[in-house]
Amino acid sequence: MKKILMIILVASILSGCTSLKTPEINGVVVDAETGKPIEGAYVVANWAPMYGTVGGDVGGRASKKIKLQTDKNGVFRIPSHRLINWEPFPCGKGGDFAMSIYTHGYIHEGYLFYSESDLEHPKYAAFRGVIGGNKLIVKLQAINDPDTFDKNSSETYGLTENDLNYQLKEYQLYLSRFPAENKVPGHMLSIGTIYERMKQHESAISEYKKIIQLYPNSEDAKVARERILRLSK
Repeated sequence: MKKILMIILVASILSGCTSLKTPEINGVVVDAETGKPIEGAYVVANWAPMYGTVGGDVGGRASKKIKLQTDKNGVFRIPSHRLINWEPFPCGKGGDFAMSIYTHGYIHEGYLFYSESDLEHPKYAAFRGVIGGNKLIVKLQAINDPDTFDKNSSETYGLTENDLNYQLKEYQLYLSRFPAENKVPGHMLSIGTIYERMKQHESAISEYKKIIQLYPNSEDAKVARERILRLSK
């Protein structure tokens, strides 16, 4: 009897809830120009509940997050998932599903869906047919100019703000590709900052010394001198 009552209780609770179900997504990340697979690209998937408010629908905090990297063939798999919004309708309004794909030297791609209907009739060409079992093919465009590089890095910062190794490699890649740009000393200063955050003070001082040597009269060199003094105490 208790078991029956529990089933009835759970059913009654669920009947007032909304949800969002996403299918298994099998995909491959490739270079947009060459079509070659990109190994090690990051794929991040987020599921978050949606709530109805007086000012309109708003998203809640992510209830599930997956972060993985593509294999040597550029392949990845996101398992199916059902998000249950425990807030009854109309306050609870299902959820949203977001995907981000990024890697060094390429413009990141992002997809956002607010309902299962969005998935069934996606506005993104790459997702058409994916619900039916087709493979998601993500084509990343290589970056060839410094302005696009900087813009792309700032847009992906929310995904990488806690990944200091990723940020470090981003700045180092910028310096190797665009060594004559006027933003170089500032980016070198950022590299030193990252080393400090990583508690690698000798590497930070070494980077600051490079700024002083290469750009002695710059404002960045002034900051570098101050930081060396602080770290040397």
